[in-house]
Amino acid sequence: MRGILDGHIVLDRTIAERGRYPAVNVLRSISRTMPDCNTQAQTDIIHRARQLLSTYEDMGELIRIGAYKQGSDPKVDEAIRYVDPIESFLHQDKRTRTALEEGYRQLAHALDVPWDQQQQQQQDGQGAGAQGQQQGRQARQQGQQPRQGQQQQQARRARRRRRPQGQGQGGNA
Repeated sequence: MRGILDGHIVLDRTIAERGRYPAVNVLRSISRTMPDCNTQAQTDIIHRARQLLSTYEDMGELIRIGAYKQGSDPKVDEAIRYVDPIESFLHQDKRTRTALEEGYRQLAHALDVPWDQQQQQQQDGQGAGAQGQQQGRQARQQGQQPRQGQQQQQARRARRRRRPQGQGQGGNA
């Protein structure tokens, strides 16, 4: 059966046992539409954080047992340097509220990326995702649905017409 969600959020017990909440495994979680919703700078900062976490995870066992010698791989050295700030960024108290743009700024700060400069570049030439969002907002303001929304709605109608008599939403009669 094909999934109808945007993506998957994977919770990990080992992350929770380390005391990081929410215990979302960033490397195993995925979103299909997020790249289309972000500016290029936002996508780049997320990609960089994921690369660093992935490198650290790949070498994590060697690092923990002391078998990794600092200086033998610059990418691993960089991942070791940034893993704690990234983990700190990912930790959130359940009463903490953060605006989306502030979250990107905090992540950029954790990775030593000058965010104000990135944002100015994005304002000069908006990314494809931001343009798509703007077009969708304009269409909704004019009482229209964006093209993708129309296609999804047509597909849902077609599936309902094909559904055998007596079957409910869940597919069990």
